[in-house]
Amino acid sequence: VRSRISTEIIQKNVTHALARQAVEDARNLHVSVKGSCLTLEGQLHSLPESLAAQNVAWSTPGVTEVINKIKIIPTANA
Repeated sequence: VRSRISTEIIQKNVTHALARQAVEDARNLHVSVKGSCLTLEGQLHSLPESLAAQNVAWSTPGVTEVINKIKIIPTANA
């Protein structure tokens, strides 16, 4: 029997994990959870950052689906 993890706990865990994983602009991301589906929205500066955020989401207990709506906005120096 698997217990369900609340959406609030999933959201909090992902938000904290993004900051720990040094996703540079984690503060520009919005995490929403509906059931076990997690959606990432916001802007980051690179595809590797976006993929890192997506990997954090997938590795979070209770998440069975990830929707990545992150927009890549390169910096002026890139």
